[in-house]
Amino acid sequence: MTTPARAKLPLPLLLLVVFGAVSMLGVVAVAAWALVTQRPSPTSMTLVVAADASEAVSRLALHKADGGTDEALRAGLFDKWRRDTRDAVLTTLRARVADLDGSVVVGTPERYGQPADALIFVVTVEPDDNSADTIARRLTRSARLEFALVVENAPTLEGVPLPAGVERARNPFQARDGTEVIDEHLVFSSAMLGELRKLVVDPRVRFGPAGPTAANRGDGAANTWRSYVVGAPVLGNADIARASVALGDPAVAQPYVVLEFTAAGKERFAQVTTEHVGRRLAIVLEDEVTMAPVINEPITGGSAQITLGSAGSRADLLRDAVELERTLNAGALPLPLSVVSVSR
Repeated sequence: MTTPARAKLPLPLLLLVVFGAVSMLGVVAVAAWALVTQRPSPTSMTLVVAADASEAVSRLALHKADGGTDEALRAGLFDKWRRDTRDAVLTTLRARVADLDGSVVVGTPERYGQPADALIFVVTVEPDDNSADTIARRLTRSARLEFALVVENAPTLEGVPLPAGVERARNPFQARDGTEVIDEHLVFSSAMLGELRKLVVDPRVRFGPAGPTAANRGDGAANTWRSYVVGAPVLGNADIARASVALGDPAVAQPYVVLEFTAAGKERFAQVTTEHVGRRLAIVLEDEVTMAPVINEPITGGSAQITLGSAGSRADLLRDAVELERTLNAGALPLPLSVVSVSR
């Protein structure tokens, strides 16, 4: 019996069939790659961060001489502020999570149940060993840095009854010109900080650690804090070119952060320290006085440093110093942020 001969496809048609199959496989491969790369990693963490713009709305309300409000001008200024602020926050947040393979996009207030004026940012990161609280802290800390002269002979809450556990202190010392200066301040435990912040309305009053205490030695006692009265800032974030961690003496657990000034900042710092030898210069980080050393001589080298105290192990302080370095280099936030949700 003779087997029928199989029909052969013409060569052009055969090539067309093969090309089509290969193309289809390519489309499937591209689609699969897109699904894999665009889908969040199983270990990724997403944080929704909100900035409340309601204060800016009232601050940008402009009043005419006759008492009216120029609504068109107000609306135009607010829209510009909103765009500029959104772009500034995006830049800062992206810099803060760059080491965590982070991405930051703008969200809509309605989707996340926030007021219509709120600015929403959706941050996705690979957290590695960082907890949600650690990442939230990195995203929301203001990083606002100020240098301000301490105002001497300035009592705090004079004539106001102090809460239990808060004491007044008066430490006299002699200035370089021979005049007596009184360092008047409040002394209290760190547990009282929140209550005092509500009680003190003078914007010149800031608080900071008073120095090493039993808590710094690890026996569980509360840290002692104190108040300062400071003048207007003489330098700020815009004057800092770069922050870097210095390890310091390995025999002590105290790494620190070195601040290198811009050319304008170096000139301004030299001027301030030359004109105010003998005065105390407070370094205020996020509204807390980290240190307030006496200016012993003009400082013209163009740098300053922030010490992190002595509480905790060297490894803990080094981690804090690296986090501060990263945050300062990423820049200060133009307004407060808060985390409204975290998901994985």
